Amino acid sequence: MNRYKLNEKREKPDIPTETIGDKGQRILTYADGSTCSRYSGSELWRNARGENHRLDGPAFTDAAGSYTWFKDGVEHRADGPALAIMQDGRVMAEQWYFEGKKHRNAEEGPAYIGYGDDGKIRSRQFWEHGVKCTPERIQEVKQKNLAMLSEIKEELAQLKKRMAAGENVTSADIDALRDKMP
Repeated sequence: MNRYKLNEKREKPDIPTETIGDKGQRILTYADGSTCSRYSGSELWRNARGENHRLDGPAFTDAAGSYTWFKDGVEHRADGPALAIMQDGRVMAEQWYFEGKKHRNAEEGPAYIGYGDDGKIRSRQFWEHGVKCTPERIQEVKQKNLAMLSEIKEELAQLKKRMAAGENVTSADIDALRDKMP
């Protein structure tokens, strides 16, 4: 398996030096001072300052498959959950963080989701910018989503009428409607 990490300028592979730590872990050290430690199925990436850090994948993974994304020492991921807890190959919990704060735009969904052994959602919490959302904020989001779905339903009905009347409905018309869907 290729374990090369591309340097910051992405010009050529940065071939690390490998050492063995005092607990038997493999430590890969790159030219920029960052490291990757591997031990018993776990992997931990750190930047040159020793902070948990990795931008192109989780900075920490364990043998069970749990992971945490970090940026400069704090939990951070812009495009998905920053933390997932796995058990027996199943996701048990997911949490979204942005710059160290529990955060997911409430319109996109909860910032914390807990799953039961059957895979069904058992709990969810909405957080924005490190602050737990109030019931009023959650209700506001629900109303906004219902209004958006109603609007999409109406536009879909209009497209169906146009098609029934023999009008040309283009893929751009359908894509525009699809882009509005939550």
